[in-house]
Amino acid sequence: MSRISLSKKHNKPESDVRHMVGELVESLARRYDAKAVWEGDSSVKIDHSRLSGRLDILPGEVRVDVKLGMLAGAFKGKIESELRKALDEKLS
Repeated sequence: MSRISLSKKHNKPESDVRHMVGELVESLARRYDAKAVWEGDSSVKIDHSRLSGRLDILPGEVRVDVKLGMLAGAFKGKIESELRKALDEKLS
């Protein structure tokens, strides 16, 4: 099982980051037909038959940890690149 761990630093207000992350998660959930559930105000759990993960909003930072199943593992580079690009676009 492959893993993707990303971190993106930011200097935006937490409420703005929460909104941006919400948009990002909704977009990814639609695109990959995944289920996204907020756990409190600062964490989102993502589930799909081929991957699972969570996104955590911390002071000054957003962290993404994803576990890829065997089939999704073949696309690790592409998935990681798309996640990194999306974080950069939303938080830069």
